Amino acid sequence: MTAIRTESHVRMSSRLDKSWNVAAAYAELKRSLAAAVGGDRHAYMTAKGDFITRVTAIAMGEQGSTG
Repeated sequence: MTAIRTESHVRMSSRLDKSWNVAAAYAELKRSLAAAVGGDRHAYMTAKGDFITRVTAIAMGEQGSTG
């Protein structure tokens, strides 16, 4: 299965690469969610949504202010 990388995926990945504190917060969120939801993949992915939306919006805003 091939993943389709949208602009938001690229922005999220770029933000994680550029900011260790965002990457650390995301890693901790993923660990805590995995423990909380167990094998419920849908719940895990849904719960990450707010964080991903915020980080992507910040990254897009930063690009807009420099581009």
